[in-house]
Amino acid sequence: MAKKNITKINQITLYCRLFFKAVRVAFGLTHNLPNLLSTLGRILKKNDSGYGRPSNGRRVDGKLYWHMHIPGYPSPAFDQLFRHWLAYNLGWISHPGLCMSYVAITKTCPLNCEHCFEWESINQPETVSEQEIIETVERLINLGATQIIFSGGEPVSRFPLLLRIVNHFHNHSVQLWINTSGIGLTTDRIKQLKKSGLTGIVFSLDHHDRQAHDRFRGREGCHRQVISSVKASSASGLATAFALCTTPDFVSEKNLEAYLQLATDLSLTFIQILEAKPLGKYAGQKVALEPSQKKLLEALYDRAAVSRSEHPLISYPEYHNRRYGCDGGKRHLYVDTEGRAFPCPFCKTVPVAIRDLTPSNLSTKWVCPNTSG
Repeated sequence: MAKKNITKINQITLYCRLFFKAVRVAFGLTHNLPNLLSTLGRILKKNDSGYGRPSNGRRVDGKLYWHMHIPGYPSPAFDQLFRHWLAYNLGWISHPGLCMSYVAITKTCPLNCEHCFEWESINQPETVSEQEIIETVERLINLGATQIIFSGGEPVSRFPLLLRIVNHFHNHSVQLWINTSGIGLTTDRIKQLKKSGLTGIVFSLDHHDRQAHDRFRGREGCHRQVISSVKASSASGLATAFALCTTPDFVSEKNLEAYLQLATDLSLTFIQILEAKPLGKYAGQKVALEPSQKKLLEALYDRAAVSRSEHPLISYPEYHNRRYGCDGGKRHLYVDTEGRAFPCPFCKTVPVAIRDLTPSNLSTKWVCPNTSG
């Protein structure tokens, strides 16, 4: 389960371990001491570039997490990302490579969500085979991805396939998550996924109020299922997160505080805030937040970033995009249910075949207004 922020002694120990790891790895890449020290200086400055602080982390199953898309430390996946990042900062490679990717493994979904961005493909015949999914994940790992999040549709609806895929990559330097509504996710299935190598689960929860969430998802019992699955996941040693689609009707100080309190009571590791987009079933609708509502969300993010409480850590991609530029198509990708790659789930530009992507052309394959940062 997520625990309170690390103590001052643990914080000092952690920074020492990370510093000497950086020195050791960097010196193995170059024996130029001035270059090494310059590189470490640049890395320290990037501590405030939207990727969180190790000192504000949460421990789950023996690993420390301080950003939703950075692998837990210590782990082979973290070491892989760490080495790649150092090599980029040392100038040994021209692109930092992927950090993470969403991979949709099914079109099947039992819900009727108000905001569904994949609405046109939901519950259509499957067109991507298990072997093609495995080859896609292998390619993403070769491009540098150290975190893969399986989505859909509802990935649990193809549970045997999901379990085989997770087990297939159990010994790779990558951490595997799923993004789920919780429907079909029993305690036994959670234990099987953990045993097969799953790292964490992102649960879609769009309101703290039971009736409001069930109405948003178009099915009674969704809220109850999420709560029970979160508890079972935490008990199994999995990292947990809520994904919140923020709409104008939801964003208020009262709702945000109640939502944060629910997540805190459940000892969640993360909350991911996503702003509603005029896509899918929301196409043509006025779902953009008011500037004052964005400020409320940003204030919540800023508060959580420096808080030493037991609140979950917060991931807020749009906040990061507005301040630092969008990483879509550069550090992260979305692979849809047809096996096509896009910068992110919400940016459906011209699709690119996974086989055509290389680390050097990741940022040049898209016509995307959000990737200029």
